[in-house]
Amino acid sequence: MKFIVEKSSLQGTATVPGNKSATARAIVLGSLAEGVSRVKNPLPGADSFSIVEMMRALGARILHFSRAGERRP
Repeated sequence: MKFIVEKSSLQGTATVPGNKSATARAIVLGSLAEGVSRVKNPLPGADSFSIVEMMRALGARILHFSRAGERRP
């Protein structure tokens, strides 16, 4: 099986159940997207934070906020 994906213009909002895989995908896709992406209620955990650090190492600017809206490192 083979998929051919061509660049296109996507726009919208997706709501998915909170789980480790969905959080990881949201971080990666948000890092690759143009503009600002917001991941609400990500599943916290070592894997999520590792992916954030990996994407930062590749040049993504990722800000982390607490549930109260306070900015964290």
